[in-house]
Amino acid sequence: MFFKLSLDQDQRFPNTRKITSRYWLNTDEGWSFSYVNNVAVYFKGYAISHKLLDILPDIVDNPTPRYDGNFLMFLVDGEQITITHDSQRGTFLYFDREKDVVHNFPWPGQRIAAAEYITFTCSADMKQNQFNPYGTIDFTPLTFDEGIAALDNILTKKFTDFFPINELPVNVFVTGGADSGVVYTYIKKLGIEHTLLTAECDEFTHFSCQFRGEYRKYWGYNQIHHWRTPALLTTGACGDTTMVRNGPTANPVLMHYGMEMNRDCPTSAYHYHFINRPSIQELLAKHLADEKLAEFVKDWKNLVAWILDVHINDHQHWHLGNTLTFTPLKDIELTKIILRMPKDAIVSQIFDAGISKELMKRYHPPMLEYLGTFKNVPARDNIWKLYKQYV
Repeated sequence: MFFKLSLDQDQRFPNTRKITSRYWLNTDEGWSFSYVNNVAVYFKGYAISHKLLDILPDIVDNPTPRYDGNFLMFLVDGEQITITHDSQRGTFLYFDREKDVVHNFPWPGQRIAAAEYITFTCSADMKQNQFNPYGTIDFTPLTFDEGIAALDNILTKKFTDFFPINELPVNVFVTGGADSGVVYTYIKKLGIEHTLLTAECDEFTHFSCQFRGEYRKYWGYNQIHHWRTPALLTTGACGDTTMVRNGPTANPVLMHYGMEMNRDCPTSAYHYHFINRPSIQELLAKHLADEKLAEFVKDWKNLVAWILDVHINDHQHWHLGNTLTFTPLKDIELTKIILRMPKDAIVSQIFDAGISKELMKRYHPPMLEYLGTFKNVPARDNIWKLYKQYV
């Protein structure tokens, strides 16, 4: 789902199209085109509950992001271009006003917030349209069992809504990490037909050979599969953030409770070694020295709103060429539920992936045997118990 919208045709891309008198749209593989009500539509990705072709007329009529999924869309009406997407955009967007370029590469440019979509005829008149991607925020407390049931309802609905309309072969790679473990749990729970991968695959294409050094600057592309022919890869992308296990937002939650991530984490906990990485320790030290943050975390409602904003702007990886990535954990509704659960449950999730483990325990217990003892140290120390059944 990579693109460069610019004044020039860039033949490093496999697909180049002159879409207005001013702009060329240069993209990777896997994009589709349709013409709806005199509007040219270029799109890639998927919606959870609808085939994209079926909802194009509705999106052309009103481009405000509101559909769950992971897609990007260019609506070209004469000289005007609107870039819209799903309700919680999965990719970065940047525009470089000086060069008159819009893109989603790790190149220079002003970042477009995930709570905005853009309309323009040239970058000088770009309009950043704000919308609400956060939905309603409910602060009513949940018991542990109520929270688990609510998380299960969200995830079950995503899988049962999406896979009946998916037409691509489903590839599943289980890393031994908590997030891919949750995704695999629902694949097994719901009996979804799939191929379990027992090796990593990264096939070369026109785009990947030209831009590998660029897109791999995003860390999420150093651990992703890629095929030349159309396929679907299920991933746990964004689960570290939306499932409240990532230091930048999880530590402020602990601070609200008068705790510290590096001081209070048990040595046997799933995240212990990850928390003690130098980069995480540096972040935690900054948190502890930040007097404004210490005051800010006292207000739970403001803290939750800030966490949700950080999470919708935490783009990790998106579709690459003909490989679409199914990312069911890219959903702040999961975050909202977890942050309504009891303190002990939230702390257990931050330190030991306790809530994630409970989902596995209830809905596919063998997954707990395959989970790594510690996050990334190494992530696959127990995964052979799963792989040996298939090789």
